[in-house]
Amino acid sequence: MKKQIQYLIIVVCLVGLGSCQKSEEKQTSPTVNQETTQQEAKKPQKEVKKKTTIRYQIQVDKAQIDKAGQKAEVKFNISPKTPVKVAVTDVGGHIIRGDSVAASASAHSLDLKGLRNGIYLVSVIAPGGQSASTELFWRGGKP
Repeated sequence: MKKQIQYLIIVVCLVGLGSCQKSEEKQTSPTVNQETTQQEAKKPQKEVKKKTTIRYQIQVDKAQIDKAGQKAEVKFNISPKTPVKVAVTDVGGHIIRGDSVAASASAHSLDLKGLRNGIYLVSVIAPGGQSASTELFWRGGKP
């Protein structure tokens, strides 16, 4: 029994010495990760570009049915000038007719053939979804 206790004490001491030596090695020699971290800290950080949102000023001046009763004449202003979408939507917001319009335009005609009688919205939609609308009362081609 004495021999077993002596062996146990020797094993515990050896294990204890082994763990002490490993921890000393960690403390005395710098690792590659520490050196890399120090080098990265010295490097300038890359700038993160912030996404800028442009606020458009949109105004729908007029939306009226032409004399022939087949088209909606839409006059609008937008600042700053940008390509827009001119659309006729139902009251629920579903686009029924729509055209893309150049940045230089301030008026557009939308074809209304085949549209049912009802109340619609004529919208000018800028990039990013910002929009302005006015109502259009459609009575089957009657201005």
